[in-house]
Amino acid sequence: MTVRPNEIYRNACRRSHRILGSYLALLAWKKEVDCVIVAQDELFDYLGIKAMRKQRLRWLVHDIKDLFPHAQALYRSTRGHVSTYLSRLKFPAGAFDERMYDDERVHVLREGGLRTVDISLPSEDRMAAFLAFTAIGVGQG
Repeated sequence: MTVRPNEIYRNACRRSHRILGSYLALLAWKKEVDCVIVAQDELFDYLGIKAMRKQRLRWLVHDIKDLFPHAQALYRSTRGHVSTYLSRLKFPAGAFDERMYDDERVHVLREGGLRTVDISLPSEDRMAAFLAFTAIGVGQG
């Protein structure tokens, strides 16, 4: 059976997305929040990309849907994709109706009952190590 290059790429993306989702789920649990915000530069560095294509975002959302069933990507006309909100719970009504900075939106989400935090991402290697250490109950990862 021959595996096509696009299948190899999709599988690599799926693996990377699942590592990210698992790491974010554990981090959210540790910080006692339901929603995490990942800034564009953090996410792009982690994914090894320079721009977020709609297909890649659809893959990401699909691949971590079991952990974060609600996702919202925000864009600015001058910068393109600027941040991604991933949540275990539904977003409060109207939370994304107005333009605002992430720190202002965190306040809106919290007022709407959604515990939210802006996070920083380590490298994929550090995430994988953290997940492995956590799985076997050794150290802080």
